[in-house]
Amino acid sequence: MAALLAVQLSAGGRAALRRGIRGRGMRLVACPSLERVEQRLGRDLVDGIVVDIRVARVAALHFTERYPRIPVFALSAFRPDDGGLLADCRRGGLRDIFIEGVDDAALGELVAGRTASRARRAALGDAHRML
Repeated sequence: MAALLAVQLSAGGRAALRRGIRGRGMRLVACPSLERVEQRLGRDLVDGIVVDIRVARVAALHFTERYPRIPVFALSAFRPDDGGLLADCRRGGLRDIFIEGVDDAALGELVAGRTASRARRAALGDAHRML
């Protein structure tokens, strides 16, 4: 079963993700530190990484550079003066940006639709069935 890594997310953010990915063939793994993320990337099939971008901004951008095939998502409670942070997310290659407390109801579905396994299935959609 593929893992969805939750990097330094709040309890509310983790709960919203957990509710949304239930029954989708993924499990949520809480990663309180960057070392834990590196451990998981080395031993698990990781389908995506969701990062609280306000807490782990540099780490999120590092993951997009080091692991370009694994989608990285930003989830945070943004303030009106976070325009520069949001622009950095887009320039840094984050797959999507979600607002904690606003996108909670659809968060799991939105993330599950943009994971690495979903991209692989789409790429192989026209492949011969014998493959």
